[in-house]
Amino acid sequence: MKLANRELLLRNTDNQILLEKRPPTGIWGGLWSLPEFDSIEAVQDWCLIKNIPIADQQILKTQRHTFSHYHLDYTPQLITTNNLSNFVMEANQTVWYKANQVNKLGLAAPIKLLLQQSQARIK
Repeated sequence: MKLANRELLLRNTDNQILLEKRPPTGIWGGLWSLPEFDSIEAVQDWCLIKNIPIADQQILKTQRHTFSHYHLDYTPQLITTNNLSNFVMEANQTVWYKANQVNKLGLAAPIKLLLQQSQARIK
């Protein structure tokens, strides 16, 4: 089985990335991860609903993570925002984190790798 999704790398003006806590059960249960969406439009709609203005965006190369019984294909979408004055984080569920400090959080291996690979773009 092959699954596909879009990972949002949302960067603010302090060069931090938005991470979300995954549900306790399921894939990567309880780990920190990037927000996930089904399409570019869903990412843009989410930013609009959350009052997150998009200053710049790039679609990065699609990547694959292989599990024992399926492949997870994901396309990172890097969005830079310059104004978060109206963005409300959910307590203990979302956090802004410096990309160069990813080793301090419990992250899924492909998300940690993606952040490490993207660090040059995020600096």
